[in-house]
Amino acid sequence: MAQKPGSCPQLDILLVPGGWGFRHQMHNERLLKWIADRSRQVETLTAVCTGALLLGKAGLLDSKRATTHWRFLDAMQELFPQVTVEVVF
Repeated sequence: MAQKPGSCPQLDILLVPGGWGFRHQMHNERLLKWIADRSRQVETLTAVCTGALLLGKAGLLDSKRATTHWRFLDAMQELFPQVTVEVVF
């Protein structure tokens, strides 16, 4: 059965990657809404590196512990004061 454009099958795991493009995606309201919507349906939600900032921007890290790439730890704490930012080296 073909899926309509823009659709996505049911997910068990959602892994949000980071990388060079994450800054631009921090302002992508469509993507952030998609991540937030899917987060309520998955069994496991996780991020790699600066992908954690996308989870934060989607409102998914409030009152949780999180970490990100060491260069963005201060920015994460500043952007998301309701998140306990873990410094792990």
